Parts: sequence; C-alpha cells; structure tokens
Amino acid sequence: MKKLFSAVFAALCLCLSLALLCACGGKQESDKEQNTQYRITAQSDGCTFAGLPAQAKEGETISFSATAENNLQTIDKILADETECARDTNGTYSFTMPAKDVSLQAVLSWRQEEILKDDVLSWRANTPSQVCKAQEADADWARQIVYFDFSSPRNVASGGKVTLTSLNPDIIPQSALSEPYLHKSDTANGFCDYGSFEISLGDVSVGTAYIALRAETSSGTPIDATIIKKIEVVEYGNLTEETWTERVEVDLSAVYEQYASQGLKIQISDQDQQYGATLKTVTSSATADVMTVFIEYVPTHSYAVTVYCGESPQLTFFSLTECVMESASYLDGALLFTRENALISVSVLKD
Repeated sequence: MKKLFSAVFAALCLCLSLALLCACGGKQESDKEQNTQYRITAQSDGCTFAGLPAQAKEGETISFSATAENNLQTIDKILADETECARDTNGTYSFTMPAKDVSLQAVLSWRQEEILKDDVLSWRANTPSQVCKAQEADADWARQIVYFDFSSPRNVASGGKVTLTSLNPDIIPQSALSEPYLHKSDTANGFCDYGSFEISLGDVSVGTAYIALRAETSSGTPIDATIIKKIEVVEYGNLTEETWTERVEVDLSAVYEQYASQGLKIQISDQDQQYGATLKTVTSSATADVMTVFIEYVPTHSYAVTVYCGESPQLTFFSLTECVMESASYLDGALLFTRENALISVSVLKD
C-alpha cells in the first residue's frame, strides 16, 4: 500500500512540475514577443522622411513627417506595406506597428495648379489656354509657340538654366516640348529678358495638361522660380476663342489721291494666329481718305496693320504712325486692344 501511495505521489509531482515548466516557458515566450523590435524601412525615391525610427515593437504608434523632394510634386498618400498611413491636420503621418518588418512607400503626383507669374517669371498674355491636336497631314509641322518673360534680365544663359517639365506626359509628352529659346538682352553676357518654346501638336493627345517652367541661377542674385500653365488639348476643329468686334480707323489722306487708282488696300492680320483657328485676316480696298475696318479680335493677341498698293511682286508698302490710346495701342507694328468696342486711329505717313 505504501508503495502504491509513493508511486501516485511521484506521478502527481511530475505532472505539477511539467505544468509549472510549461507555464514558465509560455510566459518567457510571451515576454520575448513583446520585446521583439521589428525593422522600419522607407523607399525614399522622390520623398524625404523625418522622425522615422529604424525599429519598433508591435502595437507602438509610429509618427513621422514626409516631404516631396521636387516642389512640383505632392504626396498623395504613404503606404506602410499595403496599409495607408493616417495623416493629421498638421501633415504628420502615423501607423500602428505590426508584428513584422514594415516598408514605407510614398505615392507622389504632379501638382495640378496654375502659377501664372512670380517675382522672376511670367507667362506672356498671349499664351493659349487651349490648343488643338494636329491633323495627320499636318503632324510634322504644326506647332504652338509659347512665350515667357523675366521681370528683369537674369543671367540664366551662362550662369543658370531654364527647364521645361510636362506634368501630364500622357497628354503632352515631354518629347513634344522643344528646348527653351532664351533671348539675350546683351549679346556680351548671359542675361536674358524673355524666352520661348514650341509644342509639337502632332505628338499631343486630347485632355488637360500642365506645363512647368523653372529658372535657376546661382550667379549674381540666386533665383529658383517656377511658373505653371494649364493647357487643354482638343480635337482639330474644336478650338474655341473669345472674340471682340473692334474698329480700326485708317487715315489714308497722305497717299489716297496718288495711289487710290493702283488698288490701295488695308490688311489687318492676327500675329498670334493659332493652328486650327479660323483665319482672322481682313483685307479692305480703300474707297475714301479715311477708312474704318472692323475686325474679329482675340483678346491678348496682337494684330499687324499693313497698307499697300499694286500687284505682287511689284507692291508698294506704306509706313504708319504709332499711337497709344486709353484702350488700345499701335506700337512696334502691333495693334493691341484692352477693351471691347474700342476705336483706334492710325495714319499713313507720306513718303
């Protein structure tokens, strides 16, 4: 009987010991999991992360900031593996650390907003907001020229650079943009007062695109300026332009009597005529000393006024006076209106 009791007692003690050992082992395993540090890595292509620890424990809240390295881009979201990080009103991102290593990745997009001018750069007033895709037969030559101005001459030709970026390359491919042409205000140095580039209309697609122009220089007064233009691309024939009806009074009295019999004519033509737009050149035969010509005027476009007589190639051209009025001007051979239904008078000069 004593032997049986001893055997049962020994068995109970063994079971108890095993139970205690298992409990201790489980507790140790749990403590080990709670103390495990998991790695945090960030794919920094185009984005800079700040305040991000190299590792953390499960359940910890990880807070950090992120900034797009290119000022033309914005951060759409940041993913911790497949989970999108939360973002508060201060721009701080956060996520809860899982029981595994985590990789962060920023999803970036180009800014979709217009910046028409700043202290250094500005788009010229005649920069179009809409262009049309070239017809197949015209694809090799159809171009849209775009001008930009510097607020004052800047040394970007030798001490800096000017770059163009299509922010929507699926609509206007980067290859459709020419290298910027820079006009030097002084041929002896690299200071430029304006510039231009071309958009190849045979390479574009229908849709809305933004083009960014950036000027940088470290010489003299350093600059780093960016302007952005929104341009809609439409199918050929769908280009829309606002037009005004304007009046140009041309005083021919200095030459009318002498040249009227030779077919004295007045021609007013759009100097900023866009590919795909209706031709807005108007030609009138002179029948009086003073002639009033009506034109369909596109705001911000400049128009050339030409007075001539004869037949090609034996044409005679006449000079005109330059003038500036309250709502229009004729300067450097360009007629420009600033108000609808204005009237401007120009006079033909004697030989």
